[in-house]
This record gives sequence, structure tokens and C-alpha cells, in this order.
Amino acid sequence: MPTVEKILIVDDDAVVRGFINDALTGSGYGCLEASMAREVFVLMAEHRISLVLLDIKLPDQDGLSLLPQIMEQDEDICAVMMTGVVDIRTALSAIRGGAFDYIIKPFTVDELYVVVARALNKRRLEIENKNYQRSIEEKNLRLEILHDLSVKVAYYLLSTVELEDIFRTILVGITAGVGLGFNRAFLALFDDDGAVLRGKMAVGPDSPEEAGRIWSALQETKYTLAEALEKCGRACQPQDARVNQIVREIAVPGTDMDHIFIRAAHERRAFHVAGRRVDGRPVRDDIVDLFGVDEFAVVPLCSPYRVQGIIVADNFITGKPIKEEDIAAIELFANQASMAIEKSRLYSELAAKLAMLEAANEELQESRDLLIRAERLSAIGEMAAQIAHEMRNPLASIGGLARFIQRHTKEDKHQKHLDSIVKETEKMEDILAQVFKFIQSPQLTLSRLNLNDIVSFSLSALSPSFEKCHIEVETDFASDMPDSELDGNQMRQAVINICKNSIEAMPSGGRLRVSTRLTPQNIEVEISDTGTGMPGEMLDRARQPFFTTKTYGVGLGLNIAEQIVRAHKGKMDISSGLDAGIRVNITLPRNA
Repeated sequence: MPTVEKILIVDDDAVVRGFINDALTGSGYGCLEASMAREVFVLMAEHRISLVLLDIKLPDQDGLSLLPQIMEQDEDICAVMMTGVVDIRTALSAIRGGAFDYIIKPFTVDELYVVVARALNKRRLEIENKNYQRSIEEKNLRLEILHDLSVKVAYYLLSTVELEDIFRTILVGITAGVGLGFNRAFLALFDDDGAVLRGKMAVGPDSPEEAGRIWSALQETKYTLAEALEKCGRACQPQDARVNQIVREIAVPGTDMDHIFIRAAHERRAFHVAGRRVDGRPVRDDIVDLFGVDEFAVVPLCSPYRVQGIIVADNFITGKPIKEEDIAAIELFANQASMAIEKSRLYSELAAKLAMLEAANEELQESRDLLIRAERLSAIGEMAAQIAHEMRNPLASIGGLARFIQRHTKEDKHQKHLDSIVKETEKMEDILAQVFKFIQSPQLTLSRLNLNDIVSFSLSALSPSFEKCHIEVETDFASDMPDSELDGNQMRQAVINICKNSIEAMPSGGRLRVSTRLTPQNIEVEISDTGTGMPGEMLDRARQPFFTTKTYGVGLGLNIAEQIVRAHKGKMDISSGLDAGIRVNITLPRNA
């Protein structure tokens, strides 16, 4: 029988009130009595009234006029009118005023029981129907929110491949008031090998005071979900926030099947931890103590290919109970998040493989170019070796005979011709010397030397040539240049060859800039001039043997310099310099 439903008997006749009270109290109902209208509202303020048995005639107010006031104050209350006059118009007025039924005095106990039972049953059905309608409306509203969340979050998740952005979107979507509305959210992912589950990121206030400030600010600003994802996500918790201290402590071995996190991942299902228990089993104290709450949800992040990790959400601040539909909402959200994380990882793997493929392709192209260059140089070297060998003896004879005749003749008229023969022979011998240097691969004799000293010595050796051609030399040497393993003679030859090219490119004077630089891996020297320069299509050919734009010269200076640099495992680049000149940059390993 009902025990919480209270019945208010309103009648100015004490005998009638007593009769009804005794009958209903004996049947298990709780009864209250009022003799006039003003007492009704006092009792309604003090008690939750389910049914009013209201007499039509009261001393201070007519029952029919009192009925709408009662219904206005409590729309769930049920009313039955009591009347001693059989008047159909009065009965209809009572029904139209909101009464469920009416009963005519005098009535029997059985008649009273029937009317009261029907009225209370009708009230229960109406309340259940209202609750059902309210539940449907709440579920529809939640579905609308989840749909909106799903669409917007899917857009943000699928529009980025940066894991940090994806993590923020997940956590803000779970904690935002326009999202799922949890107080805190924690995300943990398995390592690549799946050996350990590690905390990655968390969002949530540290205290009720902080929560109040945050929620007040959000309520005043009235962020949409899109704005929350964009703005709140970027302002993620500072590293010293309590939630981030918690998430950093999450490191669970993947083999620990007793841990609720690993169980959720292994079984691919969500768990609702409440009262330190889940599925009737106790949850380890260290887990509950870590989060500081005994109720939270654990939801796995599962893609079709693997379990990514888990999400933990709680209501640390409000203490609001977590419902099953709340967990279902996180699961729906987690499915999207898992696909986004999987996409990001696949994208990263694809990018890494693409980078490896590009590097392999570049290496293959470089090897191909080196092979072609080596074959070309080999053919040129063989030809040059044969020509140089055939020319060497005749040239030596010509030069020797010219010098012999020059020493033994006394006739001045032949001296200038002999001088010309000797000078041209010396030029030819110098060319042959360069050819032999080109043919022979540089043999290095390494020692600990400073690149600044080598460059400085080379510039000093060319000082007369700079003065003769009115060339201004600017230097900028790195002050912290360390010693490196270098062949001093060979490197001086390389620098001199490059500088000679610059001198010949500035016959009317100009400016030569020489600088050295130090990087974490390399030491560098850059030489640039303000000479006549070279068209772009000719820059690639500048290092080829026997290529020259000069009237005199064999075109081996830059090629020999590059051979020396390569022998030091370095690289030499030629490009257009300032003022339309040429820039040569030599890069050598720092510990070569």
C-alpha cells in the first residue's frame, strides 16, 4: 500500500474529516486535514500532497474557485470534489476546473476507496508519462548534442594529422560544456611496440575555485563547440597542473591484465568504476588514489587494426554521477578519435617511408651522376695521359735546346726569339704539370691544421697578384675555428686555384671576399668575387676538366680544387655571386 502519498482532506465539517481520515489511515494512506482555504496553502508548503479531497462549500472561499489556485501551485496534484448537492452543472464545472472526479455526500467507505484509488492511480500514470516525456526530450537533446559533437569533432579530427592537435580535440570535446560536459579527461596511449600504456595529455580544473572561474568565463563568453575546440584546446593545461601531474604518472605494462586500464584495452570495452568497484570486483587502491575519485569511466580507443589506448573521464569537481548513457557517448566519441589517431600514425609512417624513398632516390641519382662523371673523367684522363706523355719528351727537348742556344749565342737579334721560345715552353710545361695533377688522384698527408691559417697563407701567396690587378680583398674568419685533419699543401692549392680564377675574372680590378664559418658538423670557406661572372647554363660545366672561357689556360684549376675537396670528404658548390660574380663554397667535415 502507498506510504508516501499524502491526502489532504478539506472540509469545514469536522465529523466528515474524521470519518474520511479514519477510513483512509486505516488503509495505509497518510492524511492531513484543513477546515478552510487558507490552511490548504500552509499545508501544501509543508508537505508534498498527492490528492486533495475538496469540499465545494468552505467558510472562507468557494471550493470551485480554490481549485485552480491549488492546481497552479502544484500541477502534479490530483483533486476530487466533495458535494452534498446532485447538480450536473456543478460537477461539470469541477471537472473543467481540473478536478479528476467528484463524490456525492453522503458516501460509503467503499465508494471513497474506489474514488481515491482511481485518482491516485491516474496521478501516478500522469507523473510517469511526464517523466517518460522528459526522458525522451533529454535523450533527444543529448542525441542532437552528440550528433553536433560528432560532426564538428570529426571535421577537426580528420582535418589534421598532428597528434597533439588530435589529443586536444579529444579532451576538449569530452570536457567542454557544449560537448560531453565531464569535469576532467585523461588520455593514455600504448607505445609503438604496445609494451607500456603511457599518459599523454589531460584537461580539467585543479579545484572547485578554479573550475568556477573557468566555467564562469566560458558561460560569459558562450563559446560554441567549434570555438571551444579552437581556443580552449590551444590553451591546454600548463605542465605543472594537477591533471598533467596525474597523467605523467600513468605508465602501465601491457601485460598487467589485473589493471583496469589494460583490461579495458584488452577486452575492447568500457568500464564504469563506482565505489572503488567494477563488475563486482574491487579496483586497486593505487588507481583510485591517483585520480582522487572513486567513480570514473574508462573507455578504450580502438581502431579496426589495433587498440590505441584509453580515455579516463570523471566528475572530480561536481561529483555528478556518471550514467551509462554518458559512457556510451564517450564510446561513440572514442571511435572517431581512434580513427583519427590511426590516420595520423599511418600518415607519419607514410611520410617517413616517402622520405626514405626520396633519400634513396637522391642517393641513386647522385651515384648515377658520380658514375657518369667517373667514366667521363676516366676517358679524359686516359686521353690526357697519352697526350701528355707524347708531348713531354719533345717539349723537354725544345726547351732544353732553346736554353742551350740562349746561353751560347752572342747575337742580340736572336735573343728575343729565344726568350719567346723559352717562355712558351715554360707555359706548356706548366700546362702539362696541371694535366698530370689532374690525372693523379690527390694523395693526402693529414695533420691537425686550422682552416683559417691555410686560407690566410694562400691569400698571402697571391698578394702580389692582387696588388697588380687592383683587387681589394675582404676577409671574415670565424674566431672559434677549431683544428681539423687536413692536408695543408693540397688545401692551399685548392684555395689558390679558386682565387686565381677570380683574379683572371677581374682584369680591371674588383673585390674578393673570403670568409670561413663553423657549423655543428662542418667547417666552411666561401670565396666570392665581383668579376664578369658566368651564365647560369655554364655554372654546371665550370668544374668539368678542360672547360674554360679564357683565352689562355687549360681549364683544370676548379676541377683540381674539387678533387682535393672530395679527397677530404667535402663538397664544393659554385653559384652566382654578388654583383654578378662567382661564389665558391667549400664544405668540409668538422672532424675530417
